[in-house]
Amino acid sequence: MQLPPELDFLTPFYIEQSIALRQADWLLSDFDDYLWEYSFGYKKPKVIDWNVQLDDGSRLTDPKNKELLDGFKYFITGSTHSFGEPAPRTTPAASRPEEFNRALHIADFLLLNAREFQLAKYGLAGLAGMLLNLFYQRFVRTNPLLRQYIAGGRGYHSTA
Repeated sequence: MQLPPELDFLTPFYIEQSIALRQADWLLSDFDDYLWEYSFGYKKPKVIDWNVQLDDGSRLTDPKNKELLDGFKYFITGSTHSFGEPAPRTTPAASRPEEFNRALHIADFLLLNAREFQLAKYGLAGLAGMLLNLFYQRFVRTNPLLRQYIAGGRGYHSTA
């Protein structure tokens, strides 16, 4: 969107989020690199290697998995991005490493459990159904009160 010159100060608010999330001040590498160097003021930058093997034998960096790889990358950069501010500002410095690490742990969890989540087949789009199924398998099946409540029987909030 082209704004009139007197409204140029609003331009950062009109940056497409997918473009804004391709950069972060802690990211020392190019967004599209398979090895990311990053630093939150560390003496030596740390590295994320995106070239991991998925459950179907393919690599996360293979062309067929680009959407999945980009999804993880946007998730990581978005973890420190303040969406209420003009790009490319990020959240306050003190909380950024914590937010980043939390997002990195979630990404690690998903990748370590790629087979269970069928990431190679469905990507991140398949997580909603998979997570509901996982919730059911791990919690509902083992908890008779939850099973009864979900089945509409007398349970937690039933007044009958």
